[in-house]
Amino acid sequence: MNKTVTEKQKAKMKHIIDAAIRCFAVKGFHSTSTAEICHEAGMSPGNVFHYFPNKNSIIEAIALEDIHLFNDIFCRYEAEEECIQAIIDLIKEIIALYNHPEYARISIEIFAEASRNASIHEVFIENERKNKQRLIAMLENGIKKGQIDSTLEPEKVATWLLVIADGSMGRNIIEPEFNEREEYAMLEVMLRKILTKP
Repeated sequence: MNKTVTEKQKAKMKHIIDAAIRCFAVKGFHSTSTAEICHEAGMSPGNVFHYFPNKNSIIEAIALEDIHLFNDIFCRYEAEEECIQAIIDLIKEIIALYNHPEYARISIEIFAEASRNASIHEVFIENERKNKQRLIAMLENGIKKGQIDSTLEPEKVATWLLVIADGSMGRNIIEPEFNEREEYAMLEVMLRKILTKP
């Protein structure tokens, strides 16, 4: 019985989070009222506040959801035999995610909020740290297998790969003609040149 209640609660929370994301993507965190979130979710304020006591707690939940999203992405590539291709495909998927209009707008909002909100900053930094460590492990595995250039420093390479991905965020917003899928071929050439053992 408890498991059923827990699953129902999770579903309700996800429903509220999804409604909040839709609102935040249009108006931003601070211009969106809790009443608008309740309306979008089709729920009474009392019901919403039962799960999230305030708007800030919803923002924290969105930041935490990102952890699960990136965990799923990394899990798809960490066990691949071809290490360079796995890293290329990982970075391509992250770039595609970062250029999804709704995700880009929400992420930019989270970046801004993390700069002034300690609890959001903590979640954001921890997520970034875990993602970087997992990418470092993939690079180290490729070096160990003799597939990736052993003169490369995994920690620094991981940082620059994430800089490339981060720098793509919302590129299609400021450069409408940018289509990341059309640019993947050149990205793959670049990353292969960087990573391949001489």
